Amino acid sequence: MSFPASATEPALHAGLAELLAAGSLEISPRELHRAGEVAALLPAGTCVYIPSLPGLPLPRTLETVAALRAAGLDPVPHISARRVLDRGAFRSFLNAATSRYGVHRVLLVGGDEPRAKGPYADSLEVLQDGVLADAGIREIGVAGYPEGHPRAGQRGRRAPLQLRRRGAHRSLDARAHRRLAANRGYRFHGMHVKV
Repeated sequence: MSFPASATEPALHAGLAELLAAGSLEISPRELHRAGEVAALLPAGTCVYIPSLPGLPLPRTLETVAALRAAGLDPVPHISARRVLDRGAFRSFLNAATSRYGVHRVLLVGGDEPRAKGPYADSLEVLQDGVLADAGIREIGVAGYPEGHPRAGQRGRRAPLQLRRRGAHRSLDARAHRRLAANRGYRFHGMHVKV
């Protein structure tokens, strides 16, 4: 059965608009050669996330950051805590990303690694170290897994709760702090935290 286009178009357009407004975009460092092609499809300054891939060194992520910025997009690298091999190299990466390419936002995740490959066991340790704030990062997305992470166990589930309990949220910018304080709609292990 078919419907006249006029009957379905408004609902379709509304649904697509909602999806696009709430969605996010990502480009793999392995696809950095397509940054210009991607940018041609997007408004200037669109945030594009860069995943942390197993075995891919930070300099390759920095190349992707550079390519996205040169294409007129706003690069947002994922920081996988358990994949950081060396604190000094990590600081250098962050300093270059912020000073050369204007990175001001990251998505901080624990990572899929079962054990830390370097100094950080989880995203909370990265926050507590202060390296993000020292580099000039102003916005930090923090991933959590309310249902549990298949490789990280309960660590991913407890990250937002630990963040709140240990006071590490004080290292976030004022807007993020207000969000943490204001979001009381979800009950999570006896605390109201939006995950």
